[in-house]
Amino acid sequence: MTVTRFLSQHYLLREAAKDGVVLQVTCQCCWKRANYLATDLARLLGGDRPVVWPPFDCSGCGNDRYVKVKVHHPEPGDYGSMRIRRPGPVKMIQTWQVVSLGD
Repeated sequence: MTVTRFLSQHYLLREAAKDGVVLQVTCQCCWKRANYLATDLARLLGGDRPVVWPPFDCSGCGNDRYVKVKVHHPEPGDYGSMRIRRPGPVKMIQTWQVVSLGD
């Protein structure tokens, strides 16, 4: 695969997941960075989504305007040392509301 394919709108998350790539996501405004497995994002966001689209809004800035995505093929030295954000347990939060007695 050529580098141009990775930068293309036609390179989809499902293809990246098959290729075993890591997506390096960086906000170029506040410089927050995170690495994600393409397989995780394909499962959560859908495989037909282009890789270059930001997966989330930046938690620092609150938007995706400056978020850039780069494709990284893991090398042997990356295993055991590269930090990856993975989906954790889903938490259910109880909310409360005020209602009239009898409702």
